[in-house]
Amino acid sequence: ALPIFIEGVGKFLIPGLWDMHVHLAVTNDNPLPKFLDWGVTGVRDMGSDYARVVAWRDAIEKGKAPGPHVIATGPPVDRLATPDEARQAFDKLYEMDVDFVNVSGGVSRDAYFALAEEARHERKPVAGEIPGTVTPWEALQARQSSFEHYVGFASLFKEGYSDTLAMQFFAAAAEAGARVTPMLVASKRTAETSAYQLTRLAKRTAVELLAGTDTGQSGTTTGETLHDELQELVSAGLTPAEALQ
Repeated sequence: ALPIFIEGVGKFLIPGLWDMHVHLAVTNDNPLPKFLDWGVTGVRDMGSDYARVVAWRDAIEKGKAPGPHVIATGPPVDRLATPDEARQAFDKLYEMDVDFVNVSGGVSRDAYFALAEEARHERKPVAGEIPGTVTPWEALQARQSSFEHYVGFASLFKEGYSDTLAMQFFAAAAEAGARVTPMLVASKRTAETSAYQLTRLAKRTAVELLAGTDTGQSGTTTGETLHDELQELVSAGLTPAEALQ
């Protein structure tokens, strides 16, 4: 095939972007083609109608529809009281062949650790929130792979807020290979300013920060909100290049 030449004068070239926290199948419309309009070539679905997400992803992978690369979980794991409930929930997700397990804050302490243990045995990453009965340090030791919008981080500061404690945790997370998704646009909508301070501190360590938007939820626009998130990450102290990485 002949090469295609594009006149680049007056234009910008950036790498393909990833939105690492979206909810794809929350309406009847397929939002995936719209991501490409904004340069988003990869998304991580954090919980919606898994069957529809998989069908859309299959169509993309077979070249039958346009859209970004998709990794997805099934229904978020929430409101589990016992280890047996957690194991049953994990078994269902494993049978669905999800890419990872998304845990929400309403999981009991015993259920959380049972879920994390099952996930480790089957090599399924666990991402999401930190339940209120589990500390961030315990979640890190349980090998949770990513932490979303700082939910559960307040327990780091039971004896008062400390930049030092926050940075110690971020440094340990970096060493463990865990990542943090600040979701600053979502925090801005709820007037939650601590996310910006935590992001500034995280940036001073080697922990990897992911750009995620909660796209699919109220107040977000497919693709466009990721560009807003990148701007907010720069406002929190990242350089433009760091925000794009």
